[in-house]
Amino acid sequence: MVGVMTVVVGGEAEKSEYKKFKIRTQADANDTGALREVLERRLAHREWPQPNLIVVDGGKAQINVARKLIATAQLNIPVLSVLKDDRHQAKAILG
Repeated sequence: MVGVMTVVVGGEAEKSEYKKFKIRTQADANDTGALREVLERRLAHREWPQPNLIVVDGGKAQINVARKLIATAQLNIPVLSVLKDDRHQAKAILG
């Protein structure tokens, strides 16, 4: 299982900044656990610029995990989530 991070600067994707995180802490499919690990590892890189927005793939559970982690880290980064339909098309934005 992997988690992927993309970076957008000035409305353009920065392909050189794409990162793939191999999930180390989850043995089974656990979306929220994998998301927590990716965000923890991303935020541990203090040498990387702090994001001004985090967008996660998922619903209420995913946005809640991200917001809790951001609050615990005492950071002020807004979080949005993109809900998708059964054809994997965006159907709503939460946050």
